[in-house]
Amino acid sequence: MVGEIISESWATSIGIRTQQCDTLRKVRNRFAHEVEMDFNTDSVKALCNNLLVPERDKDGDARRKFMSGAMMALTALLNRPHEVGKRRLTLGEWRSSLASA
Repeated sequence: MVGEIISESWATSIGIRTQQCDTLRKVRNRFAHEVEMDFNTDSVKALCNNLLVPERDKDGDARRKFMSGAMMALTALLNRPHEVGKRRLTLGEWRSSLASA
């Protein structure tokens, strides 16, 4: 339990756990834990309507939004190392304010 909380907060702090990923996870869990589940189920449609999708898919059905939202999340995760590299901190920026005390 503690390890899971630490992992979640760590993932959030480095920007790889986002609202988009949480929503995708919730949809996935609905399919994993319910016998009668499809993209026409109201709860799944509601979750998929909260996903960030390209303009062309905003009027699509829940399945289209899920697939498009998953691709956007995957692309963001794959680009993450490049984004982090652009914002790399220098050694001096890592020092704690307590170090000079």
